[in-house]
Amino acid sequence: MQRTMDAILEKLEGLQETNGHLREANCQLQETNARLQEVNAKSHEVNLQLQEVNAKCQDSIAKLLDEVKTLQETVGRMESSFAPPTSRPSYATIAANGTMAAPDAAATPPTSRPSVNSLSDPAGGSRPTSSAREQARAKHGLAGVTLNLKGTALTSAAADELETTMNHALQNTEATEGLRCEAVRAGNPERTSFFFANEDTAQTVRRATPWTNCQEKGFDQATLGASRAFKAKAFGVDARLFQGDRIGEAADGQVVKEAAHDAEVAILEIRRISPPTRNGLVQAVVLCPTKDDQERLLRRAYLKVRGALVEVGVFHEWPVLRQCFRCWKFGHNASACQAEEICVRCAATDHRADDCMAEQPKCNNCGGPHAVNDRSCRARRLGHQSPTDTHARN
Repeated sequence: MQRTMDAILEKLEGLQETNGHLREANCQLQETNARLQEVNAKSHEVNLQLQEVNAKCQDSIAKLLDEVKTLQETVGRMESSFAPPTSRPSYATIAANGTMAAPDAAATPPTSRPSVNSLSDPAGGSRPTSSAREQARAKHGLAGVTLNLKGTALTSAAADELETTMNHALQNTEATEGLRCEAVRAGNPERTSFFFANEDTAQTVRRATPWTNCQEKGFDQATLGASRAFKAKAFGVDARLFQGDRIGEAADGQVVKEAAHDAEVAILEIRRISPPTRNGLVQAVVLCPTKDDQERLLRRAYLKVRGALVEVGVFHEWPVLRQCFRCWKFGHNASACQAEEICVRCAATDHRADDCMAEQPKCNNCGGPHAVNDRSCRARRLGHQSPTDTHARN
C-alpha cells in the first residue's frame, strides 16, 4: 500500500512539473502573439501611409495631365491664330503684277501664269529680291515642302524646270491631282523647297509623296527633307542602330521604316542628339513630315525600335543659348558640327567622359576647373559665343 502511495505521489510531482513547463510555454506564446499583433499594427499603419501617398501621387498626375492638356490647347489656339489666310492671291499672281502689294480687285489677271522664278517687272527690271519673295510667301500663305534631290538628275536644274517637274508629278498622282506648285527655291540640291498655296496643300503633298511616281530625270529618287519636320524626342535608343558614332548621325533607314510601320505614323528620320550612356543608350530626335503624325506619335508615347520599347516625349526647342554636344562650343548644334568630339570633363579629344582619368576637370570655353557643360560656367552665364566657334556648317 505504501508503495502504491509513493508511486502516486511521484506521478503527481511529474504532472506538476509538466504543468509548470506548459505554463511557461503558454507565457512565451502570449508574448510572441503580442509581438505579432504589434508588427501587424505597424504594417497596417504603413499600408495606410502608402495608400495616402498613392492617392497624392494620383492627384498630382491628374493635375499635371490637366496642365499638359491646357498647354496643348493654348499652343493650338496660338498656332491657329497665326495660321495664314488661304483666300489671298498667290505669290505668282502678285509677282506677275510687279508689286509686292495685293493686286487691285479690278485688275485683269494674266492669261498665262509665268514661272515665278523668271519673272521681271513691266519696266524690264529684275525679278523681286530674295527678301521680298520671302515676305510675299509669309504674307500670302505659301507653305513649303523641302526635298533632297541628291541621286536625281535635277541637282543643277533651274527653278522653273523643277516647278514643271513637280507639277507633272502632282497631276500623275491621284491624291494630288488638281494641286499646283506655286514657286520653287533652288540652289542647294539637298534642301530644295517647293511652295504651295497653303499649309493644308503642303501637308497633302508630304503625305502623298507624288515625286515617287515621276521617273522624269530620276525625280522618284528624291527624298523628303527635314527642314519642315515636326519633332519628338526619343529616350533610350540603342546607339548601335545609328550609321556612325557622331552626334547627329541618322539611324539606319530600315530601322526607321520598321519603327514607323509598327507605330502607324510617318517618320522621316531618327537622329541621335546625345552621347551614349554606360548602357550604350542615346537620346534621339524623331522627325515626322506632318503635325498630325507628330501628335499621333506623342499620344502613343512610345516607339518599338528593333524590339526595344523606346519612350517618346515632347522635343523642346528652347529659345536659349545653344551648346554643341560634340565640341561643346556655343552657338550651334552637334548636327552642324565638323570639329573633333571632346571629353565633356577635361576637353581632351582622345577619349570620352566615361574613360576620363584626368585628375582635374577643365572647361574649353572659359578655362575654368569644371566640366564643359557645368551650368555655373562663366561663359554660359555671359551668353558667350566663343570667337573660335568656326566648326558649324553654314
